[in-house]
Parts: sequence; C-alpha cells; structure tokens
Amino acid sequence: MLPEERIVVMGDLFAIWGPPRHLIDYQSGGSVREWSRSLERALELDFDTVIPGHSGVTDRATMEDFLRFTVRMGETVRAMNRARKTRDEIRAVLEREFGWSGFVTSLGLDGIIAEMQ
Repeated sequence: MLPEERIVVMGDLFAIWGPPRHLIDYQSGGSVREWSRSLERALELDFDTVIPGHSGVTDRATMEDFLRFTVRMGETVRAMNRARKTRDEIRAVLEREFGWSGFVTSLGLDGIIAEMQ
C-alpha cells in the first residue's frame, strides 16, 4: 500500500484484471473462501488505484468486480454440490461461466468441489 498516492499493490491476489482468472492451488493451501476474505480485507484500505500482479494498472471498481466474480464462483459450486451435480457438470459450468481450462481445472476442480460442500 502506498497510502499517500492511494495505490495498493496486489500481486497474485489480484493478478489479472480482465477477464478474471482464478488459479486456486488447493494442494498448496489455496482456498476460494480465503481468497474472497483477503480481497475483502484489501478493499477496506483507502485506495483508488490498483497494481495487479500480472497486468496493467486498474482501479478499485475493477477489483470490487473481481471480488463479486470470486464469491459468485464459490456460491455456484456450493449450490451445485447441494443439487448433487456431478463433477463433470461442475467442471462444465466452471469452464463455461468462469473461464476455467487446462491447468486451472486440473489444480482446482476437486479442491473447490470439496471446499464448497
């Protein structure tokens, strides 16, 4: 945080501002719930400008949108678990609605299903 400049540096917590991507490495302790909580804590800070980890400078509103997207992703998987959807059905929704593919899916699919039980 650079308070006088009203800038927050997010690193990999908010790495790419568009389109949203979530690489959740559950084997290394990753968590969609904790990711959301960490973003919420960062948004309690007083800033206007965001420096993401791997893309161009953006603003607070874009980070707020990323948080909403992250929360919606977790809630979607939770609802699908409750509806007893299959792993393949959940994978298809994550790929279609949340941009998951390849490496992201292989690292995160089983973890997010288990976490959002």
